[in-house]
Order: sequence, then structure tokens, then C-alpha cells
Amino acid sequence: MPVPLIKSAIPLSCMAHYNKGANAERELVRLFWGKGFAIARIAGSGKNALPMPDLIVMGKGRSIVIEAKAWRANNLTILDGQMQELFKWHELANAEVYVAWKYPNKGWFFIRPRDFRKNKHYSISFTEAQRKGATLEILLGEQSRLRDTAESSPSGQKKQAQPSSGR
Repeated sequence: MPVPLIKSAIPLSCMAHYNKGANAERELVRLFWGKGFAIARIAGSGKNALPMPDLIVMGKGRSIVIEAKAWRANNLTILDGQMQELFKWHELANAEVYVAWKYPNKGWFFIRPRDFRKNKHYSISFTEAQRKGATLEILLGEQSRLRDTAESSPSGQKKQAQPSSGR
């Protein structure tokens, strides 16, 4: 007997987008867990009436909330309401707040809300995210960032890059 086809109330394109985001969140869970942090993924975080980040990371004296995005575009926009939810977590739990942007073939960039441009919503270009964002290793203090100083030495040569904590 043939199995009847069930029509989904959710278009396939939306399901593919949801799966891409959920897979990216699961990847972050594995990465943070592998670095010795407790981490929880909040399923349906965008659908909850209460402020919920995608991920809550705790351990080694730190509490971090993350809004995760897997997006191939020149710009990333976070809705004002989503960012306000993250700010509420900072206010109530004193948690560090980051937007984690996974760009195909470039990896993860952890960006602080203050690095976004605020108009109606919050946005940042991929170029700015690469410059201002931190890799996971920099975020966790396992690696320092080299900061290019725009100053020149008296001889006109550029000064050597200086290490920066990335925080």
C-alpha cells in the first residue's frame, strides 16, 4: 500500500535555512565543549516569548551568550529585537554577548554588539567582521591577535605589529 504524501506547513526553503542554522549551532556546541566549556543550545530560541540566545556557554570563570548566524553575504543584519534580547542576558546574568558569524570557507567570527552599526537594526560588513571579530581561539584567550599599528617609525618604516588580547 503506498504511503500518502504529507504536505508540510513549512516551505522546504525555510526548512533548509533552519537546518543550516541548527547545524551551525551544533558545530559551535562541539567546538566549545571540546575546549572544556559547558554549553547549551536553546532549540527554538527565536520562537520563545522570553529573551533566549541561541547558545549559552559557561566555564573557566566566564558566561557567554551567543546569537549564531551561518550566512554567505557581504553584510550581516541582526534585528533590533534579537540584539535587545542579548542585552537583557548581559543585564541579568552579566554574560558576555557575541554574535557568531560562520562564513563559508572562512570559519567563525565572534563579534561584539558594539562593533555593529546601529540604524534601524544592527549590521556589519564581512570585511569589518574579519577585522573586528575574534576567532574562537582569540575569544578564549588561547591565541593573541596581531594588531597593525598605523604609526611609522622615524625611518618611515612601519612599526612591527603589536600583540593584542582580542578582548
